Amino acid sequence: MLIKKNKLSLIVILILSGGMFNSNLMAVEEAENYDSPNYEILQLFTNVYEIETYVSGCERAMYKNGKFYNHSDMLECKSRVTSNFDNEMDEFDKPNFKFFTVENTHHRAEFSKHIYKIDIFGTYCENIDLSDILARNTKCTNQKISRLFMTQNAGSNDWGFAVDGFQTTNGKYLEVIRP
Repeated sequence: MLIKKNKLSLIVILILSGGMFNSNLMAVEEAENYDSPNYEILQLFTNVYEIETYVSGCERAMYKNGKFYNHSDMLECKSRVTSNFDNEMDEFDKPNFKFFTVENTHHRAEFSKHIYKIDIFGTYCENIDLSDILARNTKCTNQKISRLFMTQNAGSNDWGFAVDGFQTTNGKYLEVIRP
């Protein structure tokens, strides 16, 4: 009987964690040099509600032309994040679940490669206990939370994020939308 319960628990865990098994494994060396916008945004989403994510994000902040922030602007960014983080997080209506889409805009800034648009969606649900979810007694709605843009710097090939947006070489402005 105990073996049957353990098998059932294992099956439920495997079903609920299916996303873990729909991906590829890679060596640390490969991950350090992995050149994919999906991988870069996944790193951001890993600890999306932790201050360290945003402070370290200042090191990847870019100007509208695709250049990285200079040292003084990076320090100012880190100071702003540190002083405003708790208040901003308290005011933010965190979704129960979140997901994102990544799309190549086929635009470039003066000092960048292709710019990628990341639309971030939140799923807000009522009755989110596991028993309600399994019984399908949960009502959820999706809402776009924000839009980010990321690109590789043409000189260094390092990935970065637009703080306000990117001015493209053909005159289009890609504006960041914050929550």
